[in-house]
Amino acid sequence: MYPLFGVAAALLIVVTACTRNQTRARHRAHRLARSWLAVAERLRVLAVQRSGPMPGGGTLLVANHPTLIDIVLLVSMLPDVCCVLKAELIRMPMLRLLVRRLGWISNADPEQMLEEAVARLRAGELLIIFPEGTRTVPGQPMRFRMGAAEVAARAQPTVQACMIHYQGTYLSKQSRWHDIPDSDLAFHLAFDNPLPPTWIRSTRRASRRALAAALQQRFEAQLNGPDPAHMGS
Repeated sequence: MYPLFGVAAALLIVVTACTRNQTRARHRAHRLARSWLAVAERLRVLAVQRSGPMPGGGTLLVANHPTLIDIVLLVSMLPDVCCVLKAELIRMPMLRLLVRRLGWISNADPEQMLEEAVARLRAGELLIIFPEGTRTVPGQPMRFRMGAAEVAARAQPTVQACMIHYQGTYLSKQSRWHDIPDSDLAFHLAFDNPLPPTWIRSTRRASRRALAAALQQRFEAQLNGPDPAHMGS
């Protein structure tokens, strides 16, 4: 899987570096991610299911982050997205160029990240944030940072959650490139219904806290329960 992922990353850099149009670059990234997923499924390297309503423009999509390829899976399903990335991921010049072409946002400067994220949502873009800030450590509870909730409190967009169901440790934060998968690489991306705007309060701080609590509760309830893809099977 790691070599296959590396080839896809290299192709993505080459393909997107050849265009200066952001929308075109994002659509190319989407098509490449979709092709990569089709090849991986044909080779039976992994299997991916999707359920629930897909998010639209102006939506803040919040997802858990169990593996290295979560963003690839999301991009394969969403043709025009902006994503907030860890600053560590874009230190390499080529990755920096890729991020610039796609118009994605680095979290190197937290306040600048918040301002850019809010501006993108108000402009009608679909924005993905992993509120944990890094990949989940297997066996440990999710720890949400306040960045996603602060963005939402400022922009007050539609907020939607995507629960990425995955069992195993391969591709996780503790996995190494030479590890052998300890289970089938089966993913289920469950897009939840948009949250009702009841989290919006009279102050930004109160809205932030209400949304963070609502998201934490929703993720824990759905990820700790049975995967809906396997219920009734």
